[in-house]
Amino acid sequence: MKVHTAQLAGDGTNADRVFVTDNAVIMLDGASAFEPVDVEPGTYAETLGRNLADELFKAPGVPIAEAVADAIGRTTAKLNLRSGASPSSTVAVLRVRPRAADLYVLGDSAIYYGTGRRTQRLVDNRLSTAATREHAHYLAQLRAGHGYNDAHRGALVRLQRAQRQARNVEGGYWIAEADPAAANRALTATLHRDSIN
Repeated sequence: MKVHTAQLAGDGTNADRVFVTDNAVIMLDGASAFEPVDVEPGTYAETLGRNLADELFKAPGVPIAEAVADAIGRTTAKLNLRSGASPSSTVAVLRVRPRAADLYVLGDSAIYYGTGRRTQRLVDNRLSTAATREHAHYLAQLRAGHGYNDAHRGALVRLQRAQRQARNVEGGYWIAEADPAAANRALTATLHRDSIN
C-alpha cells in the first residue's frame, strides 16, 4: 500500500494526526477547544491515534468499530477523561484486506475513494445539523467583516457549547470523545479492493 500524506504547518498546537499501519491509514482531526478541556486536543488525538494504530496492527482483521471503541476506552482511562469536559476528534480509517477495503468515518472527516477520475466520498454530516443557530450567527459575523476578535471568540465558545449538548446523543452527532459506545455510530462501507486505487 502506497500512502502520501500532507498537513499544513502547525505552531505546536495542531491537533490533526495521521497514522499508518501495514494495511490501514488512520486520520484524526482533533477539535480545537475554545474553552478549557481536561487535556489538550493534540494530546488526545495523539493518544487515541496511537492506541487505534496499535490495535489495528495487533489484530488486522478486527472490526474497525471494535478497535475504535477499545482505543477510546484506553485513551479515556489513560488521560482520565470525562464526557462533556474532554476534547474530541474525528476518526477516519481506510483499511485494505486481500479482496476488500473497509472505510470508517466517525465525525465529519471525509474519505475520498475511487478509481481514475471517478471519485466518491464517505462523510458523516450529522455535525452540520447541530447548533445551527449558533453556526449561522458565527458565519454572519465573519461575512459582516467582524474578523477574529473577542466577539468572534465568544461566538465560537457559544457554538462549541451548543455542539457539546448534541455530542454523542440520539438526534445529535457522533464523534470520538470519552464514550467508547460512540464508535458504533460511525458511517462505514466495505468495497471490493479493485474499486479503489
